[in-house]
Amino acid sequence: MTSDRSSQIWCPLAGTRVVDFSALLPGPFISTVLADLGAGVVKVEPPGGDSARSYQRAMFAAVNRGKRSVALDLKDPQSAPIVARLAGWADVVIESSRPGVADRLGIGYAALSALNPRIVYCSVSSFGQTGPARDRPAHDINIMAAAGALGLPGHWSRPPSRPSIPVGDFAAGALAAASITAALAERDRTGRGRHLDASLFGAVLYCAGLRHGTEPQQDPRAHLSPANDIYQTADGRWIALGLMEDHFWQRFRAAVAAQPSGPAAAALSDPAFDSHSGRQEHGDRLAGLLAEVIAGDSADRWIARLTEADVPADICRLPHEAAASAQAEALGLSVAGPDGRQVGFPVRAAGQSSPLHAPAPALNGDAEAILAEIGAEIGAPTPSKLPNHGGPA
Repeated sequence: MTSDRSSQIWCPLAGTRVVDFSALLPGPFISTVLADLGAGVVKVEPPGGDSARSYQRAMFAAVNRGKRSVALDLKDPQSAPIVARLAGWADVVIESSRPGVADRLGIGYAALSALNPRIVYCSVSSFGQTGPARDRPAHDINIMAAAGALGLPGHWSRPPSRPSIPVGDFAAGALAAASITAALAERDRTGRGRHLDASLFGAVLYCAGLRHGTEPQQDPRAHLSPANDIYQTADGRWIALGLMEDHFWQRFRAAVAAQPSGPAAAALSDPAFDSHSGRQEHGDRLAGLLAEVIAGDSADRWIARLTEADVPADICRLPHEAAASAQAEALGLSVAGPDGRQVGFPVRAAGQSSPLHAPAPALNGDAEAILAEIGAEIGAPTPSKLPNHGGPA
C-alpha cells in the first residue's frame, strides 16, 4: 500500500482486539463494522466452520472479510486454556448463541469478565436475554413480524411484504456496533467493560416505533402515498417515485404533460390530486393512473425525463448494478479488492475511508499465528489438529 493511500485510510479502532464467537449474519456483521473501522477480528469457529460457509457463501465472504480464523471445539475441555488466553487478550467479545448457551460453553460474560473485567461483551440474539420469548427459535422474517415491521403495507396497492435484505439482522448489528464503541469509550473512563444485550426484536421494534409510533393506527395506509411507490415500466423494469411533497408532484405532472400522452396522463392534472391529502384520499384511482402512465415508456427514458425535471426517481437496480454505478464509484464505496469487488464502509471522515480488507479467512487458517499472539501453546491440540482449508468454503 502506498503512503498516499495510507494517508487516506480512517482506522479509529486501530489496536482494538475483537474475538467473535458468532455465526451466520448478525454477529459477524457487528464485527465487520468494527473491522471496517480498524479493529482486528479473530473469528472463532467450530471444527466444521460457520455454517454460512456452505450455504450462504457470498454472504459469508462479504461479512467475514479481513478477519482471522481459528477453529475450536468449545465442548472440548482442552479449549478452555485457549479461551482464557483469548479473553485476556480481547477488548471486545461477540457471541450469538441462544441465551444460556454461551455460559454452558464457558464463554459467557460471567466467566470471561472474571478473567478480564475490561471486556466489552456483546450478546446478540433473536429476542434478547430475558422475557418469555427469549428461547424461541427465530429468523429475521418472523422477528420482523413479531416486532411490527410486517404488519403495515409498504406499497399502496399491495399487502405487507418482506424486503430483500434482512432488516432485523442489519439493524441489530448496526445498533450493537454503535453500542460497543460507546461502551469502549465508557471503559476508558471507568476501567470496566459491559455486557451488552442486543436483540433483533428490540432493534426492529425501535425502528418501527420511530417510524410509526406505538399508538393504534386507524388507517393502515396513513404513512403511504401512491405517488411514493414503485411502478413497472414498458420494458419490464421497475422505477421508484418519491413524490411526497407537492412541489415534486407538480414537477412530475409537468414532465408527463410535456410528452405525448393518453387519457391516463391527462387525468393526472385533476385538482383532486393537487395536495398530499388529496392524493391519499383518491389513492386507489391515482395508483391505477400512475401504473398506466409509467407502463407507457421504458425505465431509462423515464429516469432521463424525471432527472431533467428534478424529480426524485430511480430505477430499482440489482445490487451488482448499484455497486458498479457512477455514484458508488464517486463515493469510493465500490472498489476492486483482493477478493473481487467490495463495497466499503459507507461513512467517510474528512475524505478518509475505511481500509480494503483481505478475503474471508480459510477455516482455522490463522490458528498458529493467533496462538502465538495470545501466548498460548503453539502445539495446543484443539486448533492444530484441524486442517487449514484453502478458502472461505
